[in-house]
Amino acid sequence: KSTVILFSAVIAIGIGEKMWLRFIPKYLEVLGATVFIIGLSDFISTALAAVYGYPGGIISDRFGFRRSLVFFTILSIAGYLILLLFPAWPAVIIGMFFFLAWTNLSQPALFSYIGKALPDDKHVMGLSIISIVNRIPRTIGPIIGGILIGSFGFVKGIRIALLLSIASAITAIILQNKITIDRPVAHVRFNIKQLWKSLGANWKTLLMADILARFCQRIPFAFVILYVINNMGVTVEAFGLLLAIEVISSMAVYIPVAHFADRMKKKPFVLGTFIFFTIFPLLLMVSKSWWFLVFVFVIRGLKEFGEPCRKSLLISQAPPSAVASSIGFYYLIRDLIVSSGSFLGAWLWSLGPTYNLLTATAFGLLSIVVFIVGFREKNG
Repeated sequence: KSTVILFSAVIAIGIGEKMWLRFIPKYLEVLGATVFIIGLSDFISTALAAVYGYPGGIISDRFGFRRSLVFFTILSIAGYLILLLFPAWPAVIIGMFFFLAWTNLSQPALFSYIGKALPDDKHVMGLSIISIVNRIPRTIGPIIGGILIGSFGFVKGIRIALLLSIASAITAIILQNKITIDRPVAHVRFNIKQLWKSLGANWKTLLMADILARFCQRIPFAFVILYVINNMGVTVEAFGLLLAIEVISSMAVYIPVAHFADRMKKKPFVLGTFIFFTIFPLLLMVSKSWWFLVFVFVIRGLKEFGEPCRKSLLISQAPPSAVASSIGFYYLIRDLIVSSGSFLGAWLWSLGPTYNLLTATAFGLLSIVVFIVGFREKNG
């Protein structure tokens, strides 16, 4: 019952957030922000994913799932209110410190829940199910948001979506308070130095390869919507549909991959993820038609091919009494480094989209090489 309630809360807050979150770069442009302000917003998004992950894990380990998730949701509501009351680009920048709380602070808690609730040979399947639940809002939200923005314009459409987000978040708080199964308070404490020493060479290789792959993603990330709408003439409603297609392609592979990955070595599946990261910017650069663009966003969705396997490897190598803290530590290192890719992406975009997309591809190729050479998996 608690798991069903938790998943329902994830869907509720997710649908509200995803109606407008992926449209933020274009919204900033409409509000008069420059390309470097758009790059700044993407930097903040990535940096907060880093900075929030570790304390999010500590809070979850210390206070349990239920109280932590309610607190994270309240922080997000504060961010929604800032955007709703002040339709100006500085308010978006300030609001990000609040409305990104749920996305970034809650992730270690959700991973830790799976690690505690399921045996090792079911981790990939459990993480795949959570990934599917997370992506239901990513499918529905952008379509609703695209319709609202297309009908009422960017400013009014986003504000209507924000009102719906607040209602969804309040619903999520009600649901989260009904969770009866919670983690016991963790008494063992780890500092960063102890955590680093407790993690092996494979964990560190995976971290390095993932950093390179996320540079591949981050460099063009904030500018994909600008490329598709401004350069290719696609409507905002159609872009929302492309985002939904991306998520559906992700969801389609989760269960089949999990079925085999829990019985096999996980390295080939994680490698598949890095390959799909790498080819997306290259394919986007050569897109000339709507149907080829659909194919490109299917490929973008398939970057999730091995993500549950990667997360399973993180859980299996974490100290049992500090799983959430260890996962938060991983994201602290990864996203703090990758956040610089937002400014690199903005500079490359100012030179031209081709520079941006080719550089992203180069980082993806490096991630593949590092992972193949450095990661040694002994057990399935």
